[in-house]
Amino acid sequence: MISDTNKLLPDLSQDLLDELDRLFPEKSATPSDSPNTLYYRGGQRSVIDFLKEQYERQNQTILKGE
Repeated sequence: MISDTNKLLPDLSQDLLDELDRLFPEKSATPSDSPNTLYYRGGQRSVIDFLKEQYERQNQTILKGE
């Protein structure tokens, strides 16, 4: 996990997040999935979820004028 979540990332766009969602969709596990596959997919989604949270923070900051 990133230790300083208050640092701002470069501006994120909704288009980027939509494309990442398309490329790395949330998937339910199947019985044939290996633990490594599950960890890998979980890591991909974790990054996308983090970026979505940062996008929301960036837009809240813009709306609040901070």
